[in-house]
Amino acid sequence: MAVMRVHSPASHRSIDINWYSRYQWLERSHAFGRSGLRTVISLEGVRKSFGATRALSGVSFDVRAGEVHALVGENGAGKSTLMNILAGVLRADSGSVTLDGTAVQFRTTHEAKAAGVATVFQELSLVDGLSVEENICAGWPPVRFGLVDRAEMRRRAEQALARLGMRLHPGAQVGKLLASQRQSVEIAKALDQLFHAGHARGHSVQVLILDEPTSALNAEEKLALFATVRALRAAGIGIIYISHHLDEAIALADRITVLRDGATVWTKPAVEVDADMLVRAMVGRDVQRAGRTRITSADAAATFHDVSRKGRLSGVTFSLCRGEVLAVAGLDGSGRETVARLLAGIERPDAGRIMLGGELHPGSLRAAMARGVGYVPDDRKALGLFTEMSIATNALAADLASISRLGFVSGGALISEGAEVIRRHRIKAAGPMQQVGALSGGNQQKVLFGKWLRRNPQVLIVEEPTKGVDIGAKREIHDQIVDHARAGAAVLVASSDLPEILELADRILVLYRGRLAGVLEGRSATEEQVMALASGSAIAAA
Repeated sequence: MAVMRVHSPASHRSIDINWYSRYQWLERSHAFGRSGLRTVISLEGVRKSFGATRALSGVSFDVRAGEVHALVGENGAGKSTLMNILAGVLRADSGSVTLDGTAVQFRTTHEAKAAGVATVFQELSLVDGLSVEENICAGWPPVRFGLVDRAEMRRRAEQALARLGMRLHPGAQVGKLLASQRQSVEIAKALDQLFHAGHARGHSVQVLILDEPTSALNAEEKLALFATVRALRAAGIGIIYISHHLDEAIALADRITVLRDGATVWTKPAVEVDADMLVRAMVGRDVQRAGRTRITSADAAATFHDVSRKGRLSGVTFSLCRGEVLAVAGLDGSGRETVARLLAGIERPDAGRIMLGGELHPGSLRAAMARGVGYVPDDRKALGLFTEMSIATNALAADLASISRLGFVSGGALISEGAEVIRRHRIKAAGPMQQVGALSGGNQQKVLFGKWLRRNPQVLIVEEPTKGVDIGAKREIHDQIVDHARAGAAVLVASSDLPEILELADRILVLYRGRLAGVLEGRSATEEQVMALASGSAIAAA
């Protein structure tokens, strides 16, 4: 079967569109006889509770030197708690953790790193105001004669970036990078710490924990990351790879451990596992893909007329109809996010017109909300939720007037409405007053959807709807999106996840370098057709 390729101007390399398929033939555990390798880290009966909530109830598994060990499970299964124990953020209530045969219980992240255990968290630790090189070397900056050695910092940053195949200038400000570039800098930072922090205290590198490392990476960056993971594995490092992308875990891992409800379900060699087996183990049941009834409507809820945004969008025209899910697809930098944010009112066009229900778009999110627009951003923590506040407060944040009287919010109504959002969206939580920041990523995303869906927006704009979300929560969120459209709303989804786009969309709007490359029917579209348009190698009639 011929493999389609996309040319990347940034790196002058060709990449496979179906990178999962390409990766299947790369070296795997059965080709190297990894069963005889020594154990670098082992967990036995690890338990952890937060008040009355038991997060871990006896987790046991081990990681071998030179092994990629995937850890999968639904949000709330205990993956994050376990990772935080290994990283030194939390301490287990009971059970044991041994590192290279020695019992350990890290009190801080510095202790874990010094012992040779480094973690790349899904929520990035970068400082926007600092440069790439300053962020990479932040943990252990090079010092000479009592001053930071800038030349050595530059060398270390270049070396760390090279391990990922990245061509970023070390002096670039992190706050100005794309999301995918920021994720890669975070990984480069962890790699730098692996190769310097442990050695500084006489320890060798032992374990690297990667938490959803590809969540914001494009196809080429994923391939570069996988190459880095293989190199680290070949160097004898044990890698714990946490991912919601099951095909990715199967292709990359030597062994896979499944967690459910805070306990180990099983550990198996990856070559003996398929995606259906993983899903059954994760959720305790089969998860069926719901059938989609496609709806065609000519009733436009929003329209772009020759809309341009300097440097990002050029002459784009399309309509978003009531009762449909319109997906916007394209490579990073194609203008995918710009379309969503223009329609939401977060940005304004430099040319052209955007119409809402036959009237000119008011040009701001607040005014657009008053006209029936809802917006679910791609970064839920930075833009969508107040993580230090309760579920109820977040769920009602866009509609406090509905439970207020004479300017005062009714506490009883707040709790009641918050409880209803929890029930309706199947949020796993202790109650409506639980802090959102204490929830898993999938449950946080459900709170964000609940916040907007309770307003019943007639135009709903969603960016990366299931980023960092497990397969069970993903199914529920997809159903909510489709159900909202079938109830008569117009839904625009901007996503980098092609399988997600193909499942959700009635129509697919494909952008290439800020221009409309084509519009595909969701029922008949394929990944190859979408990527051919997105890469500029094909033109379809809009």
